[in-house]
Amino acid sequence: MQQELEASFAYEDTPDQLRVTRQVKADMEQPRPMDRLVCGDVGFGKTEIAVRAAFKAATDGKQVAVMVPTTVLALQHYKTFAKRLKDFSGARRLPFACPHDGAKPRRCSRTWPTDKSTSSSGRTSSSGKR
Repeated sequence: MQQELEASFAYEDTPDQLRVTRQVKADMEQPRPMDRLVCGDVGFGKTEIAVRAAFKAATDGKQVAVMVPTTVLALQHYKTFAKRLKDFSGARRLPFACPHDGAKPRRCSRTWPTDKSTSSSGRTSSSGKR
């Protein structure tokens, strides 16, 4: 299934993406916890590497946590993961932790905030600011 997921990527992998994906997967197969930070400019495929690593972990029976610094980025990653994994029957049942649900492992039951006047709690402040 891992090869099928990687082949379904809509873009051609860059040489760096291929190299880092191989390194991350090799790290994941070691008996010790992985200690790697993937960093790069916007639009260079870091999220795709995270999708592939998360999929590998989940299909190997492990738990996955994707941590991001903002609600906006969490929404972007949620949508990307959902879109990339929608064709994989087991992945559709993967639980998602949502900040609206107190990080309980289940699908988010609320609508994600999509405009700047909405706070991370889903409520709009009186000033329109977060």
